[in-house]
Amino acid sequence: MNRSLSTGRLVGVVGVVAILLLAIAAYGLIVVDTPRVQSVDNSWGTVTTEQTEIESEIQVENPLLVRVGDAAADVRYTVALNGITVATEREQEVSLGGQEDVIMVSTWMDNNEIPD
Repeated sequence: MNRSLSTGRLVGVVGVVAILLLAIAAYGLIVVDTPRVQSVDNSWGTVTTEQTEIESEIQVENPLLVRVGDAAADVRYTVALNGITVATEREQEVSLGGQEDVIMVSTWMDNNEIPD
């Protein structure tokens, strides 16, 4: 009776290991790599005497082979002019849905902070 119990445990352990290996293989098929920024284009938006809007278009490559639901990411970015940081912003829960996504964000720069 002890021998069949040991065999049953061995089969159980082998089954768990097989399930883990299948899960790891499936994860490799679903998630190939993390999303990454391909390019960033900035342009001027609304300008007032107090502040200036900077509009940014961020192109993201999302290399997932299989998508289950909508993916989301937090985006943090800094805008600099001639090496001087003029604006920093953070967008939370930005939706990523396709192979190549375009994220549009806008940042406001305080015109009083512009050096002479």
